[in-house]
Amino acid sequence: MFQLFQVKGMSMLPNFKPKQYVLSLATSNIKKDDVIVFKDKKDVKYIKRVSWLQNNKFRVQSDNDSYPSDVLDRSLETKNIIGKVIYKF
Repeated sequence: MFQLFQVKGMSMLPNFKPKQYVLSLATSNIKKDDVIVFKDKKDVKYIKRVSWLQNNKFRVQSDNDSYPSDVLDRSLETKNIIGKVIYKF
């Protein structure tokens, strides 16, 4: 399934700009360095890069180190991954 999301904030600069749209594909084929859309426990959606993935857990990083996020440095569950970003426009 494909889903459309809009980038918010500057944490993924320079690769993803605020208000830019991305298309994600629901897939279980996620690996390190993929850009994904996922949700947290409060259903807040994020676009981040996978920095670590193992045993149904993953961690993410921002492309822009100047803008940290509250989801960094936390182990998250792969069941919360919505999809892999496959296109930006």
